[in-house]
Amino acid sequence: MNTMRKRFTVPIAIVLALAVTPALSGCFGNPIEGIIEGVTGGNVDLGGTSLPDGFPASEVPVASGEILFGGSLGNGTDVVYNVTIRVPDGQSIEGIKDQLEAAGFVSQGAF
Repeated sequence: MNTMRKRFTVPIAIVLALAVTPALSGCFGNPIEGIIEGVTGGNVDLGGTSLPDGFPASEVPVASGEILFGGSLGNGTDVVYNVTIRVPDGQSIEGIKDQLEAAGFVSQGAF
């Protein structure tokens, strides 16, 4: 094979392999979720602009603001949730802290 043909064939093969791999592995949605689920054996919900499925909103107060990210990792009762919310200003942190403490949570850090 001449050098010019190799120069085009190898990159095309790499692009095709990267494009076909998720389809063959059954990761049609977010391929990262499929990889994490395969490694951890848990359910993964990465990303979204709403609270993740199963989030205990009746037990955990949620600050007012725009949800930028909502995700979860785990199975059954062993689930970790991550929710990122854009709040109006830096003063909101005290209100959020008060809401969480009123719900029975304990602050272990400084803001």
